[in-house]
Amino acid sequence: QASADLMNVYEDRLIIDDRSRLTSEDIWKAVARYRPDAIVVDHISLLSDKADSEIKRLGNITWGGKQIAKTYNLVSVYLQQLNRNTEQQSRKDRRPTMADLRDSGETEQNADTVTFIYRPDYYEIGEPKLISDTELIIAKNRNGERNVVAKTKYHMLRQWFYTARELEQESEVRRTR
Repeated sequence: QASADLMNVYEDRLIIDDRSRLTSEDIWKAVARYRPDAIVVDHISLLSDKADSEIKRLGNITWGGKQIAKTYNLVSVYLQQLNRNTEQQSRKDRRPTMADLRDSGETEQNADTVTFIYRPDYYEIGEPKLISDTELIIAKNRNGERNVVAKTKYHMLRQWFYTARELEQESEVRRTR
């Protein structure tokens, strides 16, 4: 129902296809029909494409996503789960790295950009913070600088990042107190 409500608000500017068993071919057909500016696949492991191995399957999906982006001149964002290595207590730095991408071989190769989201407080025990210090880590950038970290804040209730303007306003409020 939430998907339908969002689509009603944004009309033809947002299309959410949350059917089960979607494939890369379904995405191609939807892009050819609706001609969007961007697509977001959340997450690639849920697509039902077939291949000899999971690594090959994910590689085929990401290669297809890259070809869709080139063919239709759009942005394609494919979300992927991390493996559980970041959650190991023995790991001192829990910031995700390329090695933490689940079955990442060909996915990593096909991606033009790989960005990780890291929230240190995620690993803390206790009540979650309302506003979470967050790092966006650009681990791969085929056409630019890599290993860049952008610091921002994440609002847990809104489930969204603060804009630069909101951060400036918040800082201004703190200074005037």
